[in-house]
Amino acid sequence: MRTRRFALRMAWRYLFSKKSRNAIHLITGLSMLAIGVVSAALVILLSAFNGLEWKVIGMFDMLDPPLLVQPAQGKRQELSANQEAALNQHPDLAGFSRILEESVLFTYGTQQKVGQIKGIEPIFLEQVALDTLLISGSLPKPQSQGPAQTLLGQGLASSLGIRIGEPFKQLVAYCPKSGGINLFQPFRDLSLNPSGIFFVPQESNETLALIGLEEAQKLTGSGKKISALYIYPKSSAHLDALQEQLKELLGEAWTVKNRLEQHALIYKILRTEKLAVFLIVAFIMLIASFNLMSVQTLLVVEKRKDLMVLWSLGAHAGMLRSIFTLLGSLVSFLGCIAGMLLGLAVVGLQALTGWYPLNAAGEPYPVVVYFSDLALVFATVFSVGLLISWWRMQLVKFKKEDAIQVLK
Repeated sequence: MRTRRFALRMAWRYLFSKKSRNAIHLITGLSMLAIGVVSAALVILLSAFNGLEWKVIGMFDMLDPPLLVQPAQGKRQELSANQEAALNQHPDLAGFSRILEESVLFTYGTQQKVGQIKGIEPIFLEQVALDTLLISGSLPKPQSQGPAQTLLGQGLASSLGIRIGEPFKQLVAYCPKSGGINLFQPFRDLSLNPSGIFFVPQESNETLALIGLEEAQKLTGSGKKISALYIYPKSSAHLDALQEQLKELLGEAWTVKNRLEQHALIYKILRTEKLAVFLIVAFIMLIASFNLMSVQTLLVVEKRKDLMVLWSLGAHAGMLRSIFTLLGSLVSFLGCIAGMLLGLAVVGLQALTGWYPLNAAGEPYPVVVYFSDLALVFATVFSVGLLISWWRMQLVKFKKEDAIQVLK
């Protein structure tokens, strides 16, 4: 233990003591600067990817539920009365909405477009806060007669040329009949009355129409079958535990997915890109760390006489190597800490002021810092510096004859 402390003190003294050659100061400073710049780049890039990841996932959060239940096989399945009662009585659920989705053909005057209807229950409108997404019209109101009311995505409404309150045209949805071909009546149709237009930054904005669940079941002829359940937990609920409980409650006939699992492909792509960027910058870090070898070599030459004195006083070759190994590690450590602080300062400035825009509209680029990322950056930079310093010092040979010659 004392030997290690002594080696660390000597390494610290050699790092900051006055050198006879200015070139040693310059190379040491450049090595520390290179390590610091790469460390700062790692912190900034990982924080930017974290922000972009949650930005993309957040785009899907507008209409998607915290937990999605779907049939394990087939498109649709009926929820049993016992299962529905168990969900209604579950203490951690704020509610759930049965969902029925199907591709249909929309016609509006002479315009046609293939889109998707989504049959929903009233709790869906409450949980999504769809009134905040409306850009025209209003939410559907209860009615007993007339065409079914619908909410249209902005892209779909624009493609069909729909304006809210236009009285001269009728929006109709056509759905192919299942169970065989009827040449005389191959489609079921449903007249729709657009009550509002909403906007979400998703692909569904171009194709989606929201209608009541009963109207959707009537149009598709699916009876009581549904294509999904949107589960809305209470704020106090633990999602992972609730997900496992729902899997046990609903059985193997249904799958339960959280938000990340609902968009597993996008999440995997983002994580892969983040890993690729990290590895590229880490490789640059490896190259930059080779400057440590120059620092160690020059300092060994600079302090050669001092080292031989230590040798004569009983220091063995392992201790001498450990001094310069620790010296290289100190350069790596200090450069990493300074770089990480610089990176955190840049990220913090971006979070506070949004000085770097994401798009032409001036929206600030999102940044998110995770402690795990900071730990990963520190471990990577410090371990690379330590390994290179250790490897370089294994190539240095200390001989007793050199010590005698110097002391003479």
